[in-house]
Amino acid sequence: MELTYTVNKEKGGRYFVCKADGNNEPISGSFGDKKKALHIAADLMGIPYKEYLKMRKKAENPVETTDNPKEFYHDLLLEQLEQM
Repeated sequence: MELTYTVNKEKGGRYFVCKADGNNEPISGSFGDKKKALHIAADLMGIPYKEYLKMRKKAENPVETTDNPKEFYHDLLLEQLEQM
């Protein structure tokens, strides 16, 4: 399952729910503190709050996978050397 709603912060410090497609238009009635906005986003997706948090964390920190671990670490090492 993919995130369809996400939480953004307004300049005044309030949080709101919007669609995850890049459109930052707030969903009506979703303004409040961060926890309230996260609960609303989970409800809109029809999943439990804790499951939504896990999905959100996974979406923010994707894990690279490869069939060959040696190749992965070789490429990672080359990237780090290039940055020096």
